Amino acid sequence: FEAVREHPLQPFDTALNLRNAWWLADAALLAYSNEADSRKAFGAAGITADISCFHGVHSTQAYVIAMPDAIVLAFRGTQVDDFWSSVLDFAVDALFLPAPDSHGHLVHAGFLAALGEVWVEVSAHLRSEQARRARPLWITGHSLGAALATLAANLCCADATFGLRGVYTFGSPRVGDPNFGAGIRV
Repeated sequence: FEAVREHPLQPFDTALNLRNAWWLADAALLAYSNEADSRKAFGAAGITADISCFHGVHSTQAYVIAMPDAIVLAFRGTQVDDFWSSVLDFAVDALFLPAPDSHGHLVHAGFLAALGEVWVEVSAHLRSEQARRARPLWITGHSLGAALATLAANLCCADATFGLRGVYTFGSPRVGDPNFGAGIRV
């Protein structure tokens, strides 16, 4: 988040925005860090926010950063610096057979299961934040995290209370069938 004061997130700009892409790429990268380092990074950048971290039963991790003018949900990708986390993440990747999502579209079964590990808590937290003060929601992730971000965006676009404005993903694998992709509208 270098020079973030001069180049803040522009949460109402839903067009392709390189500043927002850079900002959300940093947020996605930070999802690989532990909670203490994430908090330290936001603090060092001077970003005023409440940070909430979520951990699934197996390996899914995400955090929500609630700032005064926006909310960002970031998912961690495949953890490659910890052997057992890597094994669990690769197991998620290997469950590639399609499964129906809540809209009846076919999606990657492993990604759907991984999102399910944290979605109840994450969605409740997002709803609580939006009820407290409505702000644009942005979702991001890299690799496996990008797949989870895409699935989360699909769930959020069906419910206006989330306030979804946009999604930036980086290095995403294929998540679902063409109907799934066509169903994501921000």
